[in-house]
Amino acid sequence: MELPAVDLNLLVTLDAVLCEGTVTAAARRLGVGQPAVSHALNRLADAFGEPLFVRSGRRVVPTARAEALRGPLRRLLHDARNLLEMDPSADLEQTRRRFRIRCPDLLAPAIPELTRELSHRAPHASLEVSRREGTDVSALESGEADVLLGVERRVEAGLHTRRLGTLKFVVVARTDHPALAKRSPLSQSAWTRYPHIVVKTGSRSRSLVGDALASAGLDRRVGLVLPSFLAALVTAANTDHLFAAPHELVRPLLGPLGLTTRRLPVALEPVSVAAYWHARAQDDAGHRMLRSVVAGVLGEVLG
Repeated sequence: MELPAVDLNLLVTLDAVLCEGTVTAAARRLGVGQPAVSHALNRLADAFGEPLFVRSGRRVVPTARAEALRGPLRRLLHDARNLLEMDPSADLEQTRRRFRIRCPDLLAPAIPELTRELSHRAPHASLEVSRREGTDVSALESGEADVLLGVERRVEAGLHTRRLGTLKFVVVARTDHPALAKRSPLSQSAWTRYPHIVVKTGSRSRSLVGDALASAGLDRRVGLVLPSFLAALVTAANTDHLFAAPHELVRPLLGPLGLTTRRLPVALEPVSVAAYWHARAQDDAGHRMLRSVVAGVLGEVLG
């Protein structure tokens, strides 16, 4: 294939079908009719010399050739978007670039300050924050995410990291919780007597608090499982359920929600938090600015 002979819009359609899995959903995503997507798939089959999808009911299943294209295609389209958004003068005050951060839900209290600082540095830029899923390394490679925030771990080849600070877990409860009637520290027996809230976001990571309880020979009664950190805080503020969370992050929400904290009655080492990004973005001016904002804001929050 000669590049000038290829309609690069076909690659946008290919990406949409790979992501959505149906011609109908891809057409909706692209804002075109289904016949246009079907026609594009036929042209792609002609260009590659073989069909890239086979039908399975209402869905279209990518062939091995199409699956092999998925990663390189996402990177190509990401670079194309950056090319169109690039400001040759690196004038961040004029850039309209959208920066993308993936982070656990529990980092939500830091987002307002991240937004304010980013608006100060690049007033016309925008910020998209989404929940982390799995390792998310592929999101950094493809450009779907600029920065990942999470527990500090050994980085894979091609990634850079920067330590941002530590989190110290505490027990969170409503201010008039019966277990906190006395000002003395919360005992292990009092902590395990009441139901606990556990947040499960789909991550396969082990529960740090659960491991600390097991190490202390204790068991807890999980009374509620929720998908988000903020839902857990609201629930703790209105029930007798207890919730273990990082003090540095819940601190801004304690007063507004009528919550208070007590020291965790089992040993749990502070958890290091880090930012991760791909090596391909290391020298990008906008990305350097984003990393600076993230490090400054979270460094202040986490200490």
